[in-house]
Amino acid sequence: VSEAEDIRGNVTTSTQAVDRNTGVASSSTTVPTSVQPQIQIRQYGLLVESISTTAVTNRYAYDALNRRVSVIDGRDERHVVCL
Repeated sequence: VSEAEDIRGNVTTSTQAVDRNTGVASSSTTVPTSVQPQIQIRQYGLLVESISTTAVTNRYAYDALNRRVSVIDGRDERHVVCL
């Protein structure tokens, strides 16, 4: 857990957790301007899910060479293919 305070006294808190058995690492950042923390979930170093402070969840998929091949945009559930 780490905390940072700005000039106005607002505190931003960051936490990180790693599960070595599954290769999943999660990070959460709480900012004073939102009740929803920003969350990122990585598996073996690759971003697989991100949740914004406005509660928009984006999901990411990769091929066998760890290249990002698609993104599911949480705003409209649109599936974007990356080439």
